[in-house]
Amino acid sequence: MAKTDKQSRYQWLYETYENDLFSYGQAFGIEKEELEDAIHDVFLHLYEHDHRLWESNNIKAYLLNCLKNQIRMKKRKHNVLSLFPDKDEEAYDFLIVVNGFELLENRQERSEQIRILQEMLDSLTPRQREAIYLRYTQSLSYREIAELMHIQPTAAQKLVYRAINDMRSLQPKMIFVLLLGLMSTVSPSTTPEGNDRRSIEEWSGCIEKHIH
Repeated sequence: MAKTDKQSRYQWLYETYENDLFSYGQAFGIEKEELEDAIHDVFLHLYEHDHRLWESNNIKAYLLNCLKNQIRMKKRKHNVLSLFPDKDEEAYDFLIVVNGFELLENRQERSEQIRILQEMLDSLTPRQREAIYLRYTQSLSYREIAELMHIQPTAAQKLVYRAINDMRSLQPKMIFVLLLGLMSTVSPSTTPEGNDRRSIEEWSGCIEKHIH
């Protein structure tokens, strides 16, 4: 039986954004099977109630927000200590693991570089790591980051700037490598759309502005 237009749209949606959603969910420490179930539930719900999705200015940001809400719901439903406590929204963890940085051919030197980069990320608060991840790996605008983290856009910008300054104070020579590495891990779907579209050269200039 031929697929309907709606089915084709959702197949495209899933194939385009599955990796972005999986990457984001993993950062909350979700087990693979549980995360796959959560992503499936997100698409199933949207398939049945999709009118708001297609009205969104940024589909990926909308999907990431849906997944975060789905993870919160699942944790509360199973009576597990929530990653998102009601009384302390900042208490959940957010993990970024350095594992895709092709820095040096020499294995020993590469291992040392990765160790340094991981220490830089681990020095941040979970909220700072999430903001950095959303900005540089998922290429979201500060407004979109603010919506995901339930803060104001100016607060999102401050989170990113402070995170960069904190990491720069630890390793001034490595901050550019770290941010460029985070950007290089994005999939094609993470390319910003519209006025927020940037080439790697433009992103590099943006990073230079942030770290000086």
